[in-house]
Amino acid sequence: MKITTKQIAAFVAIADQQSFTRAARQLNITQPSLSGLIRDLEQVVGLTLLDRRARGATLTTAGQDLLPIALRVKDDIETMLSTSNELSARVRGRVRIACSTVIASTQLIPIASRYEARFPGIKVQIMDAVEQSLADLVRLEQVDLAVATEVDPEPRIVQTPIGKDYLMAYVPANHPLAERDQITWKDLENQSLAVLCKGNPIRTLVDRTAGRLGFMLRSDYEVSFGTTALALADRGLALTILPRNAQQANTVHTCLRKPLIQPTVPRRVIMMSLTGKTLSPAAAEFQTFCVKEMAEGFRQDPPEP
Repeated sequence: MKITTKQIAAFVAIADQQSFTRAARQLNITQPSLSGLIRDLEQVVGLTLLDRRARGATLTTAGQDLLPIALRVKDDIETMLSTSNELSARVRGRVRIACSTVIASTQLIPIASRYEARFPGIKVQIMDAVEQSLADLVRLEQVDLAVATEVDPEPRIVQTPIGKDYLMAYVPANHPLAERDQITWKDLENQSLAVLCKGNPIRTLVDRTAGRLGFMLRSDYEVSFGTTALALADRGLALTILPRNAQQANTVHTCLRKPLIQPTVPRRVIMMSLTGKTLSPAAAEFQTFCVKEMAEGFRQDPPEP
């Protein structure tokens, strides 16, 4: 036999009320049921915990020694139930989410701010990271969720679609191609380019597209962040290929964003979570909220191609 929460509650109630009758009334059970709970508890611990008397019940020496432990157990169980209820009701909790620096500053921080205003007891922790590390952060359970660029299916990762934009060419203002309304992929052959590092899903999209067209693009500069590639384009050192949202609204750039065509290449944005892992109520609610909010943003921001 094992000690049950009902047995603990019965023992604490009798110690408090010093009466089987009053304790049974407090617990809203019958006196025979209460007596059975105490009898079973005494059998499990192998000790007599209460002296039954005509006018009530008193703790034995063993009962006095075990009462503080029973009180702690009872308090811990009540705290556990209270915390569980708060987590289920999203009164408290934590959400850990990773994304690129651009997604963090332009979309995720405003969304997290609105979510925390709706659920003040929940803290959204945002980790900005290079795109190629996002899947690993989810796999290693360092974050609950990640907003990322879709490339290939991953068995251990659940990919929830959010929306899509398109790859664009970013051209120095003094470059001959700056006069064009649109730029083709073929136009970029033999141009000096700043590209993202290998393993970055956007770099993978760029390399695969060029490969299907039968040529390789120059990679004079390999960088980890799109902001660095844009800085190189601003300085006239290279062109770059990045998603439409790479130019942040609060940042001034001198390079020009041009639709990249023949072909137009969509960049699909997804929400990553770990296969088989149950998200906390806070994380599950935030995932639904974030996907809806971000998807609406993509619908309101039509692609230029």
